[in-house]
Amino acid sequence: MAIRFALAGNPNCGKTTLFNELTGSTAHVGNWPGVTVERREGVYKKGKEAIAIIDLPGIYSLSPYTPEEKVASEYIRNEAPDLVINIVDATNLERNLYLTTQILETGRPMIVALNMMDEVEQRGDRIDIGVLSKRLGVPVMPITAVRNKGVTELMERALAASKEAPPKPLIDPEEIAAITQAHADPYDAEAAVADLRYRIIGEMSAVCLKKALSKEFLTRSDKIDKVVTHRFFAIPLFILVMLLVFQITFGDPLIPGTGIPSPGVFIQGLTETLIEWIGGHVAGWLEAANAADWAVAVVMDGVIGGVGAVLSFIPQILMLFLFLSMLEDSGYMARAAFIMDRLLRRFGLSGKAFVPMLMGFGCSVPGIMATRTLENEQDRRLTILLTPFMSCGAKLPIYVVFAGALFAEKQGLAIACMYFLGILVAIGSGVLLKKTVFRGQAAPFIMELPAYRFPTFKNTMRHMWDKGKEYTVRAGTVILASVIVISFLKSFSWSFQMVDDPSLSIIGSIGRAIQGFFTPLGFATWQAGVAVLTGFLAKEDVVATLGTLYGGADGELDASNAALLAGIAGAFTPASALSFMTFNLLAMPCMAAVGAMHQELGSWKRTLFTVGYQTAVAYVVAMLVYWVASIAF
Repeated sequence: MAIRFALAGNPNCGKTTLFNELTGSTAHVGNWPGVTVERREGVYKKGKEAIAIIDLPGIYSLSPYTPEEKVASEYIRNEAPDLVINIVDATNLERNLYLTTQILETGRPMIVALNMMDEVEQRGDRIDIGVLSKRLGVPVMPITAVRNKGVTELMERALAASKEAPPKPLIDPEEIAAITQAHADPYDAEAAVADLRYRIIGEMSAVCLKKALSKEFLTRSDKIDKVVTHRFFAIPLFILVMLLVFQITFGDPLIPGTGIPSPGVFIQGLTETLIEWIGGHVAGWLEAANAADWAVAVVMDGVIGGVGAVLSFIPQILMLFLFLSMLEDSGYMARAAFIMDRLLRRFGLSGKAFVPMLMGFGCSVPGIMATRTLENEQDRRLTILLTPFMSCGAKLPIYVVFAGALFAEKQGLAIACMYFLGILVAIGSGVLLKKTVFRGQAAPFIMELPAYRFPTFKNTMRHMWDKGKEYTVRAGTVILASVIVISFLKSFSWSFQMVDDPSLSIIGSIGRAIQGFFTPLGFATWQAGVAVLTGFLAKEDVVATLGTLYGGADGELDASNAALLAGIAGAFTPASALSFMTFNLLAMPCMAAVGAMHQELGSWKRTLFTVGYQTAVAYVVAMLVYWVASIAF
């Protein structure tokens, strides 16, 4: 049986960074059995023998009050890992050592990884590693995970510690039992034990930790926060930051009136050229081989036109993920949640709900799963309903292609408006539902604001790659299969005879049957109806479907996005385009997200209500957007 090391630590202690350093490309993600808490495992291969690394949820204690605490406690106690690596934030020693004392009481071998030692040195503080190790009775290794400093030495010492006798707890179990018996209320007993732990930690810190008089590093963070979290400036600054990100990623031109494209648009153009070059050669091979018309339709309209249309936006998606990862790693996104709490609480909502919503900008599925951190059941269900209103990465190509086709130099602004519209609709829906279906007081919101840090190149690239890889894999699997089916249905009638007019095909007849439903929204074409329908399976399918349906609409073998953009420009007005973008932003998310909602809500009745509400809101808001935009344009 492989050696197993478990990583345990507080949120923001650098546990994820250490896990990535140890496991690299061997990491994989799943769920703990029976719960939706994320389970991450990997293998450390750089030592004398391979070691399985299990990343436990970030927690402050082993008290089994939340799913994360329960998972961590049960794994350490019942699964008996060979060693627990307890990651401790050296800049917050006393708070982090509380979990350390509890892990010691489990009787498992342990080593303490004292992380962020570079920041301790910057502050001028000193930690006596030898004294701390002696007081705890376990090895203590100083590391800086973000720079991979001390990690190799940590693992070498950890392997040795896993074969040594388990450490003794700091508090005698009989003393804990006596305190527990002295209190009738279990919560009072837990508080008394916690007070004892903190007294021991305080005495230990007084001996081990010598703080400098200067607090320059903290003062610098505090000075930044005076602006970033300012009562009046915080939200405008947040909007300005996001607008800048969207302009750099999608703006064409980057600066109005200059003709200079944004980096995102420039790289996307190169990608389109590459796909067009590949498509041209494939078209030549098909013609030289006298391929059947249906085969040409499947390959050119489906694979090249559909999947190629989605893949061409990968550079911009990666660039957006790059900026979001930088903002997250710097500590700014934690401030965004704090800022939104101040705003949301005025409407009876908890800022804690904004954290899953923030994750929803990447993908709705982990955002929905992140609602498990909300203690209040009503708030949790409400947040599950609101999270899909955020613009996940799969919706981004829809905005990009429609903005490129109809909004010329205002692409960045048009895309940013979709992101902010999702937030506004989520807030409005939250207010409405909080006063009707989900009545109750918002739960208090307490979160830790990490110190500002410069994002490291390695971590930022890894985050960007992890998020972009999922999108690319979906493009090569789910979307590829979808567009092949769509291109086949586009080429044949119900009698399985090839048709020249796609509107007479199987998919065309389905589109014509539902297109009337979208007449009030301004996009009553059968192609739009089909795209919305396939978007319920996966939002990436919207652009892939339109690429398939419009890519070869003129009868030419066109591998570029020119035909797609021309088809959209001819079928949509600016008002109907905004309506189409709005509907896809707010309507029922992909089937993967629906599955996650059902798993979290535990009821098909609640799931169907959630999906129905989202789609109804999408219809009403899209209609309003169309009416207003028709007047404006």
